[in-house]
Amino acid sequence: MTWVYSISGVSPDICCFRLDLKTAEGGASERLAVPGLPLVVFFRNGEKIGEIVGQVDPKRIQVVIARHLPGIRFPPEAAPPAAACPSPLPGQGAPGGGCQTCQMERIVQMLPSHPRDGLAHVWNTVNIQKLLSGTESCSYCRFVVDTCKNDKTLFEHVKTVKGDITIASQRNKGLARLFLEAPASQPGIEKTERFRSRILQRPAKGGEHFGGRLVPRDLDFGRYQRWLANCVDCHSTTCSNQDTTMDASGLRLRLIDLNARCIVDAPKGGARNYQQLTSVGGLSNERGDVPKTIRDAMLIAKNLGFEYLWVDAICIKQDDVADQAHQIEQMDKVYGFADLTIVSTGLDSDSEVPGLHSPRTTPNQAVCRIDNLELISSLPTLSQALAASVWDHRGWTLQEKALSRRLLIFTPSQAYWHCNKTVYAEDTRLELSRDTRDLDQIIEHYEEYSATLRRIYKPSPAGHALSRYGSLLRSYVTRNLTNQGDAVGAFTGVLNSLSSRLGTHHHGLPTLQFDAAMLWKTDGHFPGRREEAFPSWSWAGWRGGADVEMDEGGLEPVSRIIWWKMDNAGASSAHVRLAPGAEAIVEPYTNAFFGVDSSSPPPRPDIDPTSDNYGEEPNELKPPGPHVLRFWTSSARFTIGRTPVRSRGATCSEYPVYIPGQEDRGSVSVIVLDDTWLGGRAKDDIDVIFLSRVGGETGQGFKYDVKVWTMAVTWSGGVAYRVQQFVFPLRLTAWESAKPQFRLITLA
Repeated sequence: MTWVYSISGVSPDICCFRLDLKTAEGGASERLAVPGLPLVVFFRNGEKIGEIVGQVDPKRIQVVIARHLPGIRFPPEAAPPAAACPSPLPGQGAPGGGCQTCQMERIVQMLPSHPRDGLAHVWNTVNIQKLLSGTESCSYCRFVVDTCKNDKTLFEHVKTVKGDITIASQRNKGLARLFLEAPASQPGIEKTERFRSRILQRPAKGGEHFGGRLVPRDLDFGRYQRWLANCVDCHSTTCSNQDTTMDASGLRLRLIDLNARCIVDAPKGGARNYQQLTSVGGLSNERGDVPKTIRDAMLIAKNLGFEYLWVDAICIKQDDVADQAHQIEQMDKVYGFADLTIVSTGLDSDSEVPGLHSPRTTPNQAVCRIDNLELISSLPTLSQALAASVWDHRGWTLQEKALSRRLLIFTPSQAYWHCNKTVYAEDTRLELSRDTRDLDQIIEHYEEYSATLRRIYKPSPAGHALSRYGSLLRSYVTRNLTNQGDAVGAFTGVLNSLSSRLGTHHHGLPTLQFDAAMLWKTDGHFPGRREEAFPSWSWAGWRGGADVEMDEGGLEPVSRIIWWKMDNAGASSAHVRLAPGAEAIVEPYTNAFFGVDSSSPPPRPDIDPTSDNYGEEPNELKPPGPHVLRFWTSSARFTIGRTPVRSRGATCSEYPVYIPGQEDRGSVSVIVLDDTWLGGRAKDDIDVIFLSRVGGETGQGFKYDVKVWTMAVTWSGGVAYRVQQFVFPLRLTAWESAKPQFRLITLA
């Protein structure tokens, strides 16, 4: 990969640069003819990726190039000659023109136009200190600074990267927006994700999609009712309860009657037309006064026209273990049948909903007029608001968000609507009666911040069930649980909602996709976070947290392993076969599939391995029977290099993996391990077991890029325990070179 950019035309009117991110001996050039308009156009691989309209200098050009080529060093000849820099236009620093510091007059020229396609940028990068010094003489500078200060996330980032900020306008997919952006990185500062604060154009007469709105100080129930009505009328295929697999019988729901102000049993024919409340914390076992959040939810539900409300802290018997267990097992139905879920992001259950009893104090929106264009600063996006909340970091609330058809979310700054089809916000006009976009497209247009923040939204209900499971699990393991024993219980609603397509679960892993579910891995290695209440091969066997990143695997794997689980029934133990995948049924174990030398006969996996002697330890030291998996697979030994490839946080590093005796040929994969854990091991080798593989064989019979997913394990008394997976799968040829052998594995 090389970078090339060259000047193809130099005149007072135009400079054309070409960026190429492919191997090239020289830069291709192209002359553009745009009369009367100073313009710099940027290309990558022959495609236009941006432009600068107006005054140009070498520094601004280098800023653009650096965005697309991080770490680039500019040679002296990279800067265009002075003749390439056009004269300033009126309003761009010319005598009698506008402010040269913020250059807002030039930047907003793009906003009134709304083309149907195309992508265009106009921007100006300036130091925040210069903007601050310009606030006394320029109202536009003052507007930009006020907007930046209102966005705490952006403002903190600006200070971190030494104060540079970009003021830009963008046209894309028919939408025009003005935004502020803090650069992703600066010299000497660790690279971070970009941060943006949208400044929205005020809506034109009749309303304009993605236009800005002033948020009232009090709750706007009329708007919330319109959101609900629009969803009911227009989202019937995505947000109505049409799941025929969900049976309301047996729910045994108790509801708060909002008129009688008492707890009643739901109708036997199935509970319908009720709201539920989700908030931080709940009632204690000794129920005293009803917390403010619950009282507020009752008032909100009634103002929206509902008669019933479900609140877990009141409607589940807190002193009845059996009732709690029954309700936990049916949370997917509780959330799925509710017409609306009210979310309060207050610090605890005694926090009032802002704007209900007293005016909201946080929506400080700046308003500015440039010529005939009025601008209003936006409030945090939904993902920003949730990322800053306690509610969205609790383990139990993930399934509340994911399984509810409709969410009405109250935050200190504004209210949001989030359903299976769309997202609404009080500060932005997002409502369309006939919107053909799916949820992912709407979020992509609305959310300008990052892919990480986009993961905060509800995953689209459409698509592959296994992908939905992986996406939700990835979000779940980063959350906090007060009781680690609730790791599976707080995720049971999600598992149950997917059971019609993925089967029942075994310690959190769906049985119909058990091979694929075994491929989970975390960004780090946390041996000190082992949770003994669950098996090591399950994600529930390791405590999560905000510093954990979950990778749900890559391509859908192919496996022929037949898994057997232990089932304790009274004093005896028996093995129960997990639901096998299609490959396991069609073809038994073969040497070629598992990479084992043909001289070793394959096992007979169809025979139940009914032996209680699965470990050499005394019975009292053996793992609990339900934790145990027994299966035939191939196993090999690999060497872990002691010199890390790179660091993974404060305690972990990536270490190279070698075939024993072939270290001089280079590593075959990489594994992330805790530095202290690896340093305490006397040996450099580690046992690895075959799980599944991706790729295949052609009709001509030769291999093409077949890769093997594996698991590194340690042993205790004949029982294997999970350590970690390799960062990327092994090539089948590398696995064969390690001389694997078939082995009956007992994994706990």
